[in-house]
Amino acid sequence: MKPWIFFGISLLLVMLACGCAQAPQPEEGVPTTTARPTVLPGTGPACEEYTSAARAVYVSRPWQEENDILFTYEDGFDDLSLEYLTVKVNWGTTWRTTEPWGVLGTGKGVKPSKGAEFRIRGEGTAGKDRVSVTAHFTDGVSDVIRIACV
Repeated sequence: MKPWIFFGISLLLVMLACGCAQAPQPEEGVPTTTARPTVLPGTGPACEEYTSAARAVYVSRPWQEENDILFTYEDGFDDLSLEYLTVKVNWGTTWRTTEPWGVLGTGKGVKPSKGAEFRIRGEGTAGKDRVSVTAHFTDGVSDVIRIACV
């Protein structure tokens, strides 16, 4: 084996070991933050999957039904200060939760109800979409709470 190959493999193993040792431990009852780059078929850049643990409001992982993209609001500890959610598909139109029971629109944002299912009609292309959900709070803070590739 050539010395530079051995050195490269050793360096890679050391970097992996250091990264694992420094990973923060999740708090009890709080979902862990994930960020795993995945390459979707037919796309150039990697699509990053992400779930925020900074503010405790949660949505399900978005999924597709034909060309529609759906997700469900799941509640959370910071629900009392949640004002509304915004959703973007592939950096396109910004959709807001405009009715608490599951309506998205481009008008004024409204707080979603727990368990409300939201549908973006006709915006999806199976296996090629990046969906980003942002929570907006009454204190003026906005936090991306989920990025998913569907």
